[in-house]
Amino acid sequence: MKKSRPVTSKLPRGLTLLSGWLAILAAICCTQPLYAASTEITVPVSPDILKGEELTFDISFWLFKNAARSRMTFIKTGDTYVATMEAQTSGFIGFVTRNMHERMTSTMRWLILLPAGPGALLGGYLGEHLGLRYAMGLGGAGALLMATWAWRHPGIWRVRSLPTTAIAQA
Repeated sequence: MKKSRPVTSKLPRGLTLLSGWLAILAAICCTQPLYAASTEITVPVSPDILKGEELTFDISFWLFKNAARSRMTFIKTGDTYVATMEAQTSGFIGFVTRNMHERMTSTMRWLILLPAGPGALLGGYLGEHLGLRYAMGLGGAGALLMATWAWRHPGIWRVRSLPTTAIAQA
């Protein structure tokens, strides 16, 4: 019969103890649930119900209460629905991030993320078959080509001011 050995860690004993105590401390400090499932039944509704709606949020996490404030608005322009989220950090987080103020519009996010899937597939294929350096070089050359095209496009030179939304006017 084979003799069994006790399982030992390759980490030093002090580091193992420290990581265990840190895990226990993190579990005690994080008493709020990170995810709470909704008990409401969702009913499909028309996007028109949100038209003109404004939602505000106070964002808190871990030890930082009121780390940021955000406002979401829903606007219908023609046949397009535009959801805009505006957020500003505050408190200690605001001090660290210099009271960052950001705005994200859903239509802009959609235009940015649309080519990500095909680009990832093409980049993976090129990286596998041509090599990583050639794939990165082609990606960089493509980005420069697109930037040059956008710079030379006459429609960009006609724009004199950025479009504003209802949030910016409020």
